[in-house]
Amino acid sequence: MSNNPYDAEDVYQEAMLAAFKNIASFKMQSQFSTWLYRIVVNTAMSLGRKLKNKINSLIFNQSSLAGDDESANQASIEYYMPGDSRIEPESALFNSELSLAISDGLSQLSDKERLAFTLCQQQELKIKDTAWIMGCTEGAVKNYLFRGRQKMQLHLQEFR
Repeated sequence: MSNNPYDAEDVYQEAMLAAFKNIASFKMQSQFSTWLYRIVVNTAMSLGRKLKNKINSLIFNQSSLAGDDESANQASIEYYMPGDSRIEPESALFNSELSLAISDGLSQLSDKERLAFTLCQQQELKIKDTAWIMGCTEGAVKNYLFRGRQKMQLHLQEFR
């Protein structure tokens, strides 16, 4: 759900702390993993909103943005670089381009579509569990998933 590994680490730390503090509230009405996923999702969405608010405030303050663009671009490319020397250069380039395209495609989905896609497609959760995590009906998850898949297919056409 995050756009880079640094934000993912922050989400992880905050979610684990929240889970530890609220372990007594776990009522065993669902699987522990589902309960934990919900905490992670809520934490990620909360930190995402905070990050968006910070970005919006920076946009209005142009002087704060001067010189940050280059380092932000470098940071977003940095973790897509192939690290395995056993991979052939052509494969590494293709994998890098595909990773960037997937990341870009996910960023173009709505928050609900991205969440449904990530939980069902990448984390391989059941629709029922995803619905509980997202706090919506199974039908809504199926709808978000359908629209998310369509958008991702269109975005990744060149890799077919």
